[in-house]
Amino acid sequence: KYASGYHAPVLWHAVIQELVTDRDGLYVDGTLGGGGHSAALLDALSPAGRVVAIDRDDDALEEATVRLGVAIGDGRLQIVKGNFCDAPDLLAGLGLGKVSGLLLDLGVSSHQLDEGDRGFSHRFEGPLDMRMDQSGGEDASDLINRLEPNELARVLGRYGEEPKAGRVARALVAARPLHTTAQVADIVRSVAKWGQESKTLSRVFQGLRIAVNEELDALDRILEASTDLIAEGGRLAVISYHSLEDR
Repeated sequence: KYASGYHAPVLWHAVIQELVTDRDGLYVDGTLGGGGHSAALLDALSPAGRVVAIDRDDDALEEATVRLGVAIGDGRLQIVKGNFCDAPDLLAGLGLGKVSGLLLDLGVSSHQLDEGDRGFSHRFEGPLDMRMDQSGGEDASDLINRLEPNELARVLGRYGEEPKAGRVARALVAARPLHTTAQVADIVRSVAKWGQESKTLSRVFQGLRIAVNEELDALDRILEASTDLIAEGGRLAVISYHSLEDR
């Protein structure tokens, strides 16, 4: 029902059912994406309920602004560019305080993975970018060409949970400079265990993406902040996709 060409929020029903405790309350969608969860939240709330949706990806902001234009015009939805870890400050800037619920959908969207020029996926040729916010900051090419082999191995081991992180890191460093997803994919395939190429690629690209976007640091910060941000009786819902985020 709430899927779009941008992203399909497959857990929307379970999440909304558990998250909404006050239909007149204020809710934060910390990962706007294509707007599916925000749309579901708005449908679950009364006309007095409000949603603030946050995202740092300009593509997501543009997509959701068009999709949810009526709710924006009615004043029930406010869309803000930023990182969900800064939710308390972003809300304060809107003159808002505690919320009835906070929703976080971790990781990347279908759109980000399917757009080759974003560099998130090893399946498509494109620049080695991986930034969720492309307006600034270090991209994956900068990162992979800057780090020492032991530092790159730590990134791939910690964030990608790659068991052969040292071997992969040494091969990548030896092939520098690297600027495209295809270059990285070719190197990783050359050192991956036979039959494990796809899984190794997924872990390496995950590790680089998490490092570039400082995703775990952001998650730590918002989990700490949520204890003050969420009103008594309110709820926090987090959708995660792998064991690293779970832990």
